[in-house]
Parts: sequence; C-alpha cells; structure tokens
Amino acid sequence: MTEWLEQHYGSLCYVNAQFINDILVWYHLAWMGETVKLTDSRVKYLIEKGSGYTLHDRVEIVQIIDELLANVIRQI
Repeated sequence: MTEWLEQHYGSLCYVNAQFINDILVWYHLAWMGETVKLTDSRVKYLIEKGSGYTLHDRVEIVQIIDELLANVIRQI
C-alpha cells in the first residue's frame, strides 16, 4: 500500500473530508427506491447536486430515510 501511495500521491488530495461526505450521501441515494427517486423533490435535488454535499444534506437524507421507515412500520 505504501508503494502505491508513493506512486499515486496526487490521489490523496481527492480522498478528503468532502469526498467522504459525498460517498455517504451517494451510498444512501443509491439504495433509495426508484419511486422515491422519481417523486421526492429532496431526493431529486440531492441527485442533481451530485457532489459538495453539506452536513445539512446528510441530515436531510437521514430524515428522508426516517420518514420512509416510519411509513413501512405504519403499514405493518
């Protein structure tokens, strides 16, 4: 691993806190149902934004997941 890092040092600039924030949001967006992606304006916005996600965006995706789970539990 050390050799790879030495040969690709520029790649470390890409893996920063913003990259981690983006991956966290994209992970959850990728697992969203297709209906949610097509109908929820907040999810559409996050998908269109594409990167540069903020703490507010991360909190919002958790709130969306919370709402979706609450709906599933109510239906049971």
